[in-house]
Parts: sequence; C-alpha cells; structure tokens
Amino acid sequence: MARWREDGRQRSKRFRLEEDAVAFEASLRDGAPPGESASPRPPTQAGGDGVYAYDASAGVHHRFVFRQSDGTLNSRRGFTTRHAAVVARRKLTAAIDRGDVRVCRELFESY
Repeated sequence: MARWREDGRQRSKRFRLEEDAVAFEASLRDGAPPGESASPRPPTQAGGDGVYAYDASAGVHHRFVFRQSDGTLNSRRGFTTRHAAVVARRKLTAAIDRGDVRVCRELFESY
C-alpha cells in the first residue's frame, strides 16, 4: 500500500504486487502527479451533483452522496457508470422529497 498527502488530504492506494507499489511511491518522490505510474482515475466532473469516482478491484466505480430525511448524509456505492449513479441518486432524492423514504431508528418490533 502506498500513502501520500495531496491537496491537504491523506491518500492511499493498494497494489497486488509489491513492485508496483514501490514504483508508484518512487513516482511520487520524483514529483510526478499521483496515479501516473498506475492506471489513472478519470477526472471528476465538476457540477456538485454528489457523484464521485473511486478505484475498485474491478475498475473505476461511482458512488453518490445524499441527505436523508433526518438531515444526515449517507452514500450508495458500486455503480459501474457515472450515468447509473446520477439516475439512482435522482430517483432516491425524489422519493425522499415525496416522503416515500424516511429514516427511522426504532426497531420494527416497537413500531
């Protein structure tokens, strides 16, 4: 695992082979931007839509962040395309706005 600091945030990346991790750390020390020696993550699209890309073992996946009915933040992940994450987020936030989905912390038994 390689760890570094970028834009004031702690970053880390896992590798299957130790040689790949060593090469990646060397590229960080040389001043190359993180990710150049490994498969680079596609640039995140600005727009504030709450959809973010992340590296998974099967490639790049996407997750989205949303505000629940009680005001807390939550996320859903595992979408293989950005479009799928955007559509799922849109449907979920519409259901929350309609009141179809509500956060309930009580047990079903007491309900």
